[in-house]
Amino acid sequence: MKFWRQIVLAACLGLAMCCQVAYAAPPDDLGITTPIALEQAEEIIASLTDQNNPNATTTTVDTRPVHVVAPDDQILDLNMLYGSRVVIPEGTKYYASADGGGSGGYGTIGNRYTPIGTDLYVGGFAQLDENDRLQRHRTYNPTYVPVSDRWQEDVGILWDRIWVAIYLRPKDQTPLGWVPARSIVVVNGILGDDNSNAKYANGVVVDEKPAIGPDLVQDALKNPDSIVPEIIDTILPDPGNVIENIVINGQNPPGDPRDIYYYDPDDSIPAITTREIAYAIEDYADNGEKVALLLDASASVTRYMSDISSYGAYIDKVNKADIIITFAKEYQQIFAEEYMSTDVDGSGTDLYQPLNDLANIAEYDRIVIVTDTQHNAETVLQSATSFTGKIVVVCPQIDDIYLSVLDEIDAAFNTTVYLSRLDNELDRILALQIIAREQALYDSLAA
Repeated sequence: MKFWRQIVLAACLGLAMCCQVAYAAPPDDLGITTPIALEQAEEIIASLTDQNNPNATTTTVDTRPVHVVAPDDQILDLNMLYGSRVVIPEGTKYYASADGGGSGGYGTIGNRYTPIGTDLYVGGFAQLDENDRLQRHRTYNPTYVPVSDRWQEDVGILWDRIWVAIYLRPKDQTPLGWVPARSIVVVNGILGDDNSNAKYANGVVVDEKPAIGPDLVQDALKNPDSIVPEIIDTILPDPGNVIENIVINGQNPPGDPRDIYYYDPDDSIPAITTREIAYAIEDYADNGEKVALLLDASASVTRYMSDISSYGAYIDKVNKADIIITFAKEYQQIFAEEYMSTDVDGSGTDLYQPLNDLANIAEYDRIVIVTDTQHNAETVLQSATSFTGKIVVVCPQIDDIYLSVLDEIDAAFNTTVYLSRLDNELDRILALQIIAREQALYDSLAA
């Protein structure tokens, strides 16, 4: 062993011995002891060796934290099992004992033993009373954890009073420590599924979102056609940037739009919902990209206006666009919530004038146009070849696309329009599927 390796190994062993008090056996005899210092020291040495390897390669990775919604009681009832892989935010303390609401020595998630993105697994449970005194517990040596078993079959566990023992590896001889069940923000799988917490290596941001309660489940199942956007947004997760990931990256540039038009529209034109447009605009804005949103309000889209305007609980996301324009025979710059109340003379459709009047058009990264693709004014679309972004047309109907309009936009902007169809029914169907699963969970817990 090289001399520098001996020095690092000795330092790591010394540090582990100094930290031993943090893992002393707790007074409630839950059996937490010192982590395996030798293996951790060897891992640090291996890390240093990699860093000094001249042949090592580097890759660019996403350095942003992952936004999550903390699991509610129903998710914990269903998924919090022995062997569940969990994510715990940086800075959370894990204690030698659960008694007293955490007692004895402690460590902190994010230290050298538990860096963000480490796979942490559930190895035991403890229940405290109203005075935070230990009522009952069951903990296993990680090697003998009964993976996928439930701690108890009780319905209506008070998770605010539950603490969970966590461990790093099945080969460890003891758990790492105890944390409140409520500190767990992701239940990400189960031991042995070959997955990991690696995608959370840059941390997590916990977003507030109302839970799906049993009353909401019952109401939605009784009246599935009456689910409003606010409820759908409560139920569904963040869809990410669907415009970028599906409409653009998932669709080869069509070249001649007729190649799309004569295919089965359901197969050839990707679908997107108003909610997904809103979330995509927010993602663009958060990444510093400039977006223009143009909303058709002419008579020919009258029957689709409620779908176009169904922003529900996410108007604030849509309004992050740099400019929002509603157009018909005339056009006006608006906020998203003004779409239905703004009079732009629906007796005609002039799609080109608002495009011609976009100031500094070359600065826009994306132009999103929600329209049936009609243009019946005499306005001629001006050349805008300085624009290097992408144009997405979202059509509320795909039975009669005006190909000449798409061709003229292609020519004027020296680009290819990415075509998609507006279908808010997709969100409703997905929300109902999730609600049905929730109902099945309630039924199984009550059985």
